[in-house]
Amino acid sequence: MNNEWHLRSRRRYFLDFHVDDWNDEFLSKFDPEQFAECCFQSNATAATFMANTHSGLTNWPSKAGGVMHRAFAGCDMLKETIDALHKRGLDAVIYYVFIFVADYWEKHPESRIVRADGRAVKQRVGTKNGEARFATCCLNDPGYRKHSLAELAEICENYDFEGVWPDMVFWPAICYCGNCQKRFRAEAGREIPRIINWTDPEFVEFIRIRQRWLKEFCQEITDTIRSRKPGMKFAQQSLPISSDWVSGSSVELADCWDFMSQDLYSDRYGLSFSSKLFYALSNIKPYERINCWNYPNIHEHVITRTEGELFQIAYNTIMHDGAFTIIDQVDPVGTVHEYNYGTMRKVFDKIERYEPYLGGDFRQDVGIYYSFHSKFDKSWNGRETKDVGCVFEWNHSSIMDQRGDAHMRSVAEAAKSLTMFHIPYGIVTKKNLGDLNRYKVLILSNVVMMDEEEMRAVREFVADGGNLYASKETATILEDGAYTGKCMLADVLGIRLKGETDWNFTYVSPTQQSRGEFPAVFSRRYPVTVADSQMEIEAEKDAIVLGTLTLPYDSPSEDRYASLLTTPPGSFTQRPAVIEHAYGKGRVIYSAAMLEIGRHITQREVFYNMIRRISPEYCTQLSGYPSVELTRFDKEDSSMVHILNYQAELPNVPIYNMEFRVKFYGKKVKNVVALPERTKLNYFIDGNAAAITLPELKDYELVQIQYE
Repeated sequence: MNNEWHLRSRRRYFLDFHVDDWNDEFLSKFDPEQFAECCFQSNATAATFMANTHSGLTNWPSKAGGVMHRAFAGCDMLKETIDALHKRGLDAVIYYVFIFVADYWEKHPESRIVRADGRAVKQRVGTKNGEARFATCCLNDPGYRKHSLAELAEICENYDFEGVWPDMVFWPAICYCGNCQKRFRAEAGREIPRIINWTDPEFVEFIRIRQRWLKEFCQEITDTIRSRKPGMKFAQQSLPISSDWVSGSSVELADCWDFMSQDLYSDRYGLSFSSKLFYALSNIKPYERINCWNYPNIHEHVITRTEGELFQIAYNTIMHDGAFTIIDQVDPVGTVHEYNYGTMRKVFDKIERYEPYLGGDFRQDVGIYYSFHSKFDKSWNGRETKDVGCVFEWNHSSIMDQRGDAHMRSVAEAAKSLTMFHIPYGIVTKKNLGDLNRYKVLILSNVVMMDEEEMRAVREFVADGGNLYASKETATILEDGAYTGKCMLADVLGIRLKGETDWNFTYVSPTQQSRGEFPAVFSRRYPVTVADSQMEIEAEKDAIVLGTLTLPYDSPSEDRYASLLTTPPGSFTQRPAVIEHAYGKGRVIYSAAMLEIGRHITQREVFYNMIRRISPEYCTQLSGYPSVELTRFDKEDSSMVHILNYQAELPNVPIYNMEFRVKFYGKKVKNVVALPERTKLNYFIDGNAAAITLPELKDYELVQIQYE
């Protein structure tokens, strides 16, 4: 077995067939040779095949108690598919699903996840009114745990393959089954809480215990694999990394496997953000981006993405040093869609041309801190846990459902603004706190809950000359849930918290000191809107006030209004809302409002200008062209600049004679070429940067700046 399969395999398939066997036709026409040949002919390098599915049925003759799909009776479809892939020189990755397994759930009621309302029912996934089809087993059930790990061990002991992908290893819901209650009672000495309260240490302890339970189970899975496949490189389903607190997410999960991997469906900004998150947390590169050729996501069986859409997802992946995996959802009878493999041939052929140039040191000037402790919305305090629902459910309080002041939503909006204005950013987590000196600016977007290690790292970063943007309730709750109403980074931020506005719709008015940061459309009388509450603060005497708090005319407790259809500004206070403060050698901007959540371009411009105020120059610079994104990777003798044109409507309208700048940090530029053809590009030296002109940008270009 070649343990470095992940390095040579950036073009991958994932065969998806969660098909039951109540109909004799189901999977009867699956042909492993046809599937492997489709992968080979489309220029793939690896493929993932399912050992079991959400049905709970296996695709190999398991001796650990699993029931094989009826269509495969008398054969070993797992081995046949592995052999078919290997015969064509393709790497084989084996899928094994945990938690979401219907066969075991049906036969073992004691294994079922029990919701806060006492129901042990199947889960509705990906639809508002459809059927509840997904059966969820609890990882704390000893019988299920033993059974699933035994099946995984059997696969690893009896089959020769390159990689493995354990799926669905997370908490689908807050579980109140007998096993969870017994274990929590033994460890904490009390019952599982039923009221959400992020300022209650007992509730937060429960959250930490759930995170630990998940981490321990993930580590058991990894140990089961590594003890039987030493040196194998693999990922587990990384959904908890990008999901909220219900799934059991924690930074410690990232060390349970080698690289991040998830099927994630979003727009260009979501793809960019998650790619940077996965890059930051992957122990080895490349991380894996999984998507499907169905639109808009895996829950659609027929509608297929256009060739242009597939190219954009692929380019977004490689420009962040990722590997691209595409899902084929087979028909229930087992046939694959050969036409789509032909389309993917075009995508994979183009990716292959760039593969020799990928990798390097990812240059990022601004770091957005992604806090696993702060992935919640404090406004939920006092609500019952039954209100949370389940991961994947329509009404679940996920990143897209939570209010604008939730940490996950605010960091996503901050990242979108930085992308639109071409500020090279990356994601920082507790895992890479030691690398803060790589960044010019650190963004703490409502990082409500912080521990001593995080706060010490931030203090040292700013004191040594780093720049900081922090907003709203940053550093107001300790990791264990202790809350005093004070900001624990007050000395760094230059503030004292006095409370929070009763209004959840507020404004920020510019001052004379910040006219350059606010577009001309904003003034004291016409301030920038913030669809959220603000902290009420006092600023240190040496602070520069950049914005003041403005409130609506009417009180939120009064049954009257100034304007029926709007909530206009009417109370123009002198209280600071945005300040600039010096701490050590660094500069800090603190915003009592989350300026970063504004979605209109003028609101985003205010946030962008605040970042530029404390750090005006970056390793790559581009003015205009909001549909374009740049990433930069440095190697010993060159810099690689990936340039993606991802317009809202495809196909793209070409951009001609686009000029961008690349700082070369004291090196001497020898040549600038567009890869892979090595076409020479015009450039001139302007101070410490090379100003480069790209004659035409249709979709994607890779530009190499060669140094002497």
